Amino acid sequence: MHKGKWKIVFILISIVLIVVVSNYFTRDKYTAINEDRIKKVSGKEEFELLNYKIVNNVDKPFSLIAYKDHKRIGVGMLTIVNGQEEFVRELEIQEDKKQVVQTIGRKRGSPYLALFINSEEILMYGKTISITFPNQRTQTKKMDVKETVYIFISDSSDTRFKPTEVDIRDGQGKVIYKK
Repeated sequence: MHKGKWKIVFILISIVLIVVVSNYFTRDKYTAINEDRIKKVSGKEEFELLNYKIVNNVDKPFSLIAYKDHKRIGVGMLTIVNGQEEFVRELEIQEDKKQVVQTIGRKRGSPYLALFINSEEILMYGKTISITFPNQRTQTKKMDVKETVYIFISDSSDTRFKPTEVDIRDGQGKVIYKK
């Protein structure tokens, strides 16, 4: 009887071990993203690459890609899973050059906000762009006259990633755009 119990325990442990090992080898493997992969996807998807933000320091690395496709602007997410590029066009809107700034964003998952700047004046004179959140936390980026899109990514899965204020300042610190 004593030997029979050990056989049952051995069989159960073996089954658990097999399940754990097979789960490890069959799960999706995410790969870090680089600029070459982004350019490859933009060519394959046939859109104009406006800007991107790579996030490799997470369990499932990804890149947010701002693009223009004919008269539409959008943001997509690129991941590399099991060696294969997976690009999803998440949000798209009609480009409206009459608007000074157009925004696209997401509040869940990996929250982000992308600002598409349509004003030549803001592009020429803007030096910093800041977004402020309900908790009064602020993210600021330096502007480059050649960049028309800025992507801000939340450093958490905080669902309050909806900015309460966006402002762009010139070289003297004067606000030239506020929303």
